[in-house]
Amino acid sequence: MTDNKNFKLEILTPKSNFFKGEVKMLNIKVAKGYVGLLVDHTPFTSFVVPSKFTIEQNGQKKEGFISGGLIYMNRKECSVIANDVL
Repeated sequence: MTDNKNFKLEILTPKSNFFKGEVKMLNIKVAKGYVGLLVDHTPFTSFVVPSKFTIEQNGQKKEGFISGGLIYMNRKECSVIANDVL
């Protein structure tokens, strides 16, 4: 269950469910620049551009690279669909 500081994040590729879990923050580059997403962020949809991204979970930061895709944020849930994630 999501607490008041975290939101559900799911990162999907055609090959796998790359990430699924609760996170405190996602920092990712969209069409207009980097955006830091926290719980209760204004809902939005955007293109994700090829870039590094950071997930903050349980006090730790994890980095990866996304080849581009789409992102949808709805206050307490975020979905990212990408061709490839490393």
